[in-house]
Amino acid sequence: MPFPSGYTSPKSHEERLGQINEQLDRCRAYTSEARPILDGSSLAADDKLFPLFTPSSLAWHGICSAVDHLDLFMAVLRTGTSHPLAPNTVARTGMLSGAHALWILDGPDRVERQKRGLRLAYEEFFRDHQAVQDIATIESPDPQAGLDEMKDYLDARIEWMERAVKVGGQLGMTAKEVKTFNDDTKLLDEVARRLVERDPEDRELIRAVRVVWRTYSGVAHGLRWPVMYRAQYGEPVPGDRPGSVEARVTNSTADLSMAASSIGIFLLNAVSLYERRRKPAGE
Repeated sequence: MPFPSGYTSPKSHEERLGQINEQLDRCRAYTSEARPILDGSSLAADDKLFPLFTPSSLAWHGICSAVDHLDLFMAVLRTGTSHPLAPNTVARTGMLSGAHALWILDGPDRVERQKRGLRLAYEEFFRDHQAVQDIATIESPDPQAGLDEMKDYLDARIEWMERAVKVGGQLGMTAKEVKTFNDDTKLLDEVARRLVERDPEDRELIRAVRVVWRTYSGVAHGLRWPVMYRAQYGEPVPGDRPGSVEARVTNSTADLSMAASSIGIFLLNAVSLYERRRKPAGE
């Protein structure tokens, strides 16, 4: 395989970042050209159920998104500026993108992978319809005119959602099951637990990933509480605010290497599995 299935920890945080940067170069090269799904492959068989929006295309998008966000993350690091908050938000999206790809690719059997693909495809159609409908009517003097203008587009998404529900019935899924998509944290935890089953030596790293995911989510939502874990407190503030102190928030090399590793562990496993399963005789 061109990519490692697990993560080999180097001796220091600096070495870890260097290792991830090398892996990123390989991932960037991998996603810079088409990787077709070949006849007779496992992914080709997965894709037959719902050609409108295939599991392989959803997984490929997740991989490309994770590469893009990890690339930006590493580019920020190379500037030498330690932004205290923004890198965590970038890392969070990269983690989730890689987890989406791995969630679809690493289903225990074909039926489960196809079910996951349908659920994510339905979510895509639903969110697309929801956003366009809102955009068409926001502050419009005639909301109905806006909806009428986008009618064909919106009707197509409704038809696609209905088609996904119908195809799900072939797999024994109820309409509710097709329409129900795990929240981000549950999905990421599910994928992380599967990684531990495959590579028990990664248990501690994956446990740390599940922890930082929760703090990164708080940062991404603009909340204060996760920031305070990294606050460095100074002297009390003089004047009319007794008891208050100044605090400085930054990112250490350890923080940054953990963030990069959190994207990398999902991305590298997803790329490895995608490459194997897109060819005949893949698992």
